Amino acid sequence: MGVRESGAGEAANEMSTLIRCIEGHVYDRDRHDACPTCGAVPNEKEAKKNKEEEWTAEQMSLASIPSVLPFNIKTIAAGAVGVALLTGITIWSFSGPASDTMGNTAQQRQKKQSADTEPKPEEKAESEAKFDKPAVEEPDKKTEPGEPGKTEKAQKEDKPDGGASDETPSKPAIDPDSPEVKPLVAAYNAQNYPEAWRLATPLTEAGNPVAQFYMGRMLHLGNGIQKSSSEAASWYRKAADQGEPRAQNNLGLLLSHGEGVPKNQTEAARLFRLSADGGSRFGQYNYANALEFGKGIAADPEEAFRWYRKSAEQDHVPALHRVGVLLSEGKGVERNDVEAAQWVRKAADKGYAPAQNTLGLYYTNGRGVERNPQEGIVWYEKAAKQDNINAQYNLGLNYRIGQGVPKNYGHALYWLEKAAQKNHAFAQNMLGVMYQDGLGVRRNAQQAGLWYQKAADQGLAAAQTNLGHLMYNGARGLRRNRNIAASLYRKAAQQGFAPAQRSLGDMLLQGKGVAKNFEEGVSWLVKAARQGDQNAQKTLTRLNIRYDVRPGPQAGR
Repeated sequence: MGVRESGAGEAANEMSTLIRCIEGHVYDRDRHDACPTCGAVPNEKEAKKNKEEEWTAEQMSLASIPSVLPFNIKTIAAGAVGVALLTGITIWSFSGPASDTMGNTAQQRQKKQSADTEPKPEEKAESEAKFDKPAVEEPDKKTEPGEPGKTEKAQKEDKPDGGASDETPSKPAIDPDSPEVKPLVAAYNAQNYPEAWRLATPLTEAGNPVAQFYMGRMLHLGNGIQKSSSEAASWYRKAADQGEPRAQNNLGLLLSHGEGVPKNQTEAARLFRLSADGGSRFGQYNYANALEFGKGIAADPEEAFRWYRKSAEQDHVPALHRVGVLLSEGKGVERNDVEAAQWVRKAADKGYAPAQNTLGLYYTNGRGVERNPQEGIVWYEKAAKQDNINAQYNLGLNYRIGQGVPKNYGHALYWLEKAAQKNHAFAQNMLGVMYQDGLGVRRNAQQAGLWYQKAADQGLAAAQTNLGHLMYNGARGLRRNRNIAASLYRKAAQQGFAPAQRSLGDMLLQGKGVAKNFEEGVSWLVKAARQGDQNAQKTLTRLNIRYDVRPGPQAGR
């Protein structure tokens, strides 16, 4: 979901009295008995519908941009230390009236919106999982998360062709602070949307780009009027063509999601560049994001970092976090863990949940800061209470292993289930482990299988392997099915997951659940052995088969 810049003030919400006449004109029903444009009497059915569908506080402050949370995470590792997830990838920024500080949920935004506030971006699907130590599992053991370390992308990024625009946008024709616009801005910030619409109408007709931007924004978010992304795009386009940076950014956002207009990442990237050149920190952030992931433009990590930095220097909180993440990864810039932690801390101190989770990870692992698992828990809790699912997972995992807090399976289950219910693949897999082992709950192989299946369906190699183990061995309430086990092992093995490669190799050697195939079985064992799988190495040694050890991560990709 995108970051939306807010322009609403702290005034009490005023229910919309705007309606459309039968000719489509918009007017205030409390001010006029009939349409002042065409004289049409309000359509009774439509008026009744409008009365019944008066906007709630949450609806007036936030309009959802379609987003998916597909944790197609294809990597996991095992060891004695818990997995931690580092988030903050691909968070779109939405332009609105001038804003600086951060809020969070829709309810919080409704309480705290003002001319200088900005809704906090929600966490995006494109998170990253951090792993370090590989897993070496026995054939009948479960694969569990291990120590944090290097990242693997949670999902594939589309990389459409396109290039950055070299156009230098003109400045808005009308100063946003000009006397003729100030009453409109004040009405909008006070959430008096009927008055804002009334004031914007003659200004838009005169071609005022600031008024066009506000008109588009009200239609985009459903502020006092029925939401219409297509009409919003039309007004944004009028303002964008006159060099209004906020309109350029918001039109780019609609295009990037295909909301109200055909999806066009290349045009979105061009508009983000124009907005960025116009000084919008939202445009700068979104353009950097397009550059980082090659969305509508050729990927350029160095340029991405430069634009993130520009946005961060304007105190755009998601950019503060992203600068820190790129510094910690050495992506587009020389790696500097200490400086990375400093940038992340700035965003975390402003209440930004993804940054709080990242800072918790840094303290847990001693990355850029002195290792302090207890301090890590403090930051995980801050983010988890804001419903950050990665922090909820990290908190549950640390309670499970007793890192930074006393081991407590009850607390572990509580936080893991919160994340798992939101489709967090790692949490789903860990719940499966806890149900299978009876940690804090009664042993229940069926329930374990259900959670493994949910994570396996998302492509998580560890869950595919764990479910494969259940199907291979069978359990109370679960009938053994080695054909299914072999299929699950193969899916995980094809991702490069060593425990699955070894298990599949063993099955092929023995012809259990699959046709016996000595050569293919050996090939999978060699792949696992080269990643350090000791059981695969022992089997190959017993078979007197030599192989080259090639160091590399054991986690699947």
